[in-house]
Amino acid sequence: MQNQTKVSQWGNSLAIRLPQALVTELAIERGVEVELHIENDGFRVTFPSMPKKFTLDELLAGVTPENIHHEFDWGRPHGNEVWQP
Repeated sequence: MQNQTKVSQWGNSLAIRLPQALVTELAIERGVEVELHIENDGFRVTFPSMPKKFTLDELLAGVTPENIHHEFDWGRPHGNEVWQP
């Protein structure tokens, strides 16, 4: 994905506004910390505090017969619980 944006004034600082498509694609939220890395032809932004988003296949790859959680019997419903067998 390639985007173009402008550098704007924000108080005494300069700021780069992130296009919504990029924000959505990277699941960026307000307040997230970023690292700026100066490179030969510009700079790169990384998000060190963002946890990796695993796919379902990646998550299920770690399930083995030894660590799988089986159904648990919580007993009969009590009070006003809605129970659908």
